[in-house]
Amino acid sequence: MFERRTRKPEQDRRSRGFHPLRFLWRMFKRASTIIGAILLFSVLISLLASNPAVKQEELPQKLILVLQLKDGLTEEPMDGSLLESIQNFGEPHQTVQAIITTLDRAATDKRVAGIAFNIKGGEFGTANVQEIRAAVKRFRASGKPAWAYSPSYEEAGGTMGAYYLAAAFDQIWMQPVGFVGLPGYDAEMPFVADALKKIGLQPQFFQRKEYKSVMENMSRADMSPENREMTTSLLTDITATMVREIAADRKLLPENISRDIDIGVFTDKEALAARLVDRVDYSDVLVSTMRQSLGAKLDDEKSVPLVEFADYQATEPEKHTGPKVGIISAIGEIIADDNGGGIGKTVVTPEKISEAFQSAIDDKDVKAVVFRIASPGGSPTASETIRRAVQKTVAAGKPVIVSMGSMAGSGGYWIATDATRIYALPATLTGSIGVAGGKMDFSELMKKLEVNWDGVQIGKNADMYSMTKPFSESGTERMNAVMDSIYAAFIDRVAKGRKLTPETVEKIAKGRVWTGSQGLANGLVDELGGMDAALDHVAKLLGVANRSGLDIVELPKPKSTFGQIMDLMNIKTAMGWISHVAMDFISEKVKQASVVKVRTFDPVLNQKL
Repeated sequence: MFERRTRKPEQDRRSRGFHPLRFLWRMFKRASTIIGAILLFSVLISLLASNPAVKQEELPQKLILVLQLKDGLTEEPMDGSLLESIQNFGEPHQTVQAIITTLDRAATDKRVAGIAFNIKGGEFGTANVQEIRAAVKRFRASGKPAWAYSPSYEEAGGTMGAYYLAAAFDQIWMQPVGFVGLPGYDAEMPFVADALKKIGLQPQFFQRKEYKSVMENMSRADMSPENREMTTSLLTDITATMVREIAADRKLLPENISRDIDIGVFTDKEALAARLVDRVDYSDVLVSTMRQSLGAKLDDEKSVPLVEFADYQATEPEKHTGPKVGIISAIGEIIADDNGGGIGKTVVTPEKISEAFQSAIDDKDVKAVVFRIASPGGSPTASETIRRAVQKTVAAGKPVIVSMGSMAGSGGYWIATDATRIYALPATLTGSIGVAGGKMDFSELMKKLEVNWDGVQIGKNADMYSMTKPFSESGTERMNAVMDSIYAAFIDRVAKGRKLTPETVEKIAKGRVWTGSQGLANGLVDELGGMDAALDHVAKLLGVANRSGLDIVELPKPKSTFGQIMDLMNIKTAMGWISHVAMDFISEKVKQASVVKVRTFDPVLNQKL
């Protein structure tokens, strides 16, 4: 019934020949199939992780809550979370605030008998560590034990941060052949001005004022006296805080910890002898010991099981019906818009932040806002737009309480100036009231390469930002005018927002960075503390006992997984490997999927707060 057609010899020979276009087309179809499969797999993972129709397993009545810290600490979930969901099978990325929220919830949860952190690696920023240390101590204050474990505190992060975090726990365990690292701080950077000169590059940067060192490594051959003074002051203050707190945690004298920092690295036996750790043993021994201390038999896994943070977070926490408080986060570089950003990097844009504040103003149920800032600064104009949004929110009768993370300097401080109250952590880097900007002049390099640039110019300063020629006298005058204008505006905003005189602000400005502790002393911040302290203050303002009585919501509402897919892939219009009908069906299902945020990054080159 079905006739089989036989090829002619010539056709057979042609079919066996190599056709590049045909080969590329086959490869494209295969790649599309693979990408489509990955996409569908991520959708299914999200559905399984977040669909309320999937019944969650009941938590045991007695458990030990455990956290694997293999990627250090971060303020924000990783962007590109679709790929991360696939890699981690839907397990959420543990941010600083997620860890703190979980610890505070666990402190009052009768089912949680203790906590254990396995500190493996990653970056442990001092300010972030301080915030989590406070949460660990609040957990311990509930009468529940806390254990810290690491194969090696020298390898976990490579700085003092990992051990600083561990010191907040009841017991510190380490695997045999591990090391404890207390290396102090070594702040260094390459100064490349001489190297750039050799290849024909001339940095042309302007700064306001002497402590604004953001471009210094390109324009100088060594560290300026002001930069050296500032950096020494920062590291001295941070180290003093760590020494004092670690000594108190370990019931040792501060001078003993200072001596240990001069030694730098301790072997397992040395660390035990110096009382830096409580026990050198293996993780399976720690698990058995934890269970025994909580009344279980040696190998009875069922009586006191270990529960991962992610599994605990997946269960429904207690819902609050108190005053509604919005959380708005400014994490990353402050840029004018989202254009030019890249996946995996965080930015702050004025449009998104302003819309979040406007939503808080428009929502009559939102009584206050906590503004979380972890930003090194960026665009002055974008910072001013965000500052105005804060100002309008306060004027609308809704307090804005700033909680500073690891850094809130330059533009990150500009956007905080009009807040009702500012909280910082002792090691927060803040201030940096100054501005820098300019360009790199490639003209000498072009001559060496025998590249001749030519063109037409209309306007005396039309070539002001050209990379093929230096600033003219007129261009230099304009750059200085811009720097002076921005710096004067910064001083004015801080003076009015902090209720200080311009003269007082000038003394603590000049582009200088301060720690949170120093910022408190010179009036840049109101109180030391993390997000918990900021929320407790809001609760007090709203007549509630503490933050546990607040209804806390994130503004703006995070995008669903489906929204993220559409933003990143533009599937309906750009891809042909999933039909519109199928996508419409999937979209209805995925709307309930776990929420994520996608941000991009584009550094500001011309003017930088």
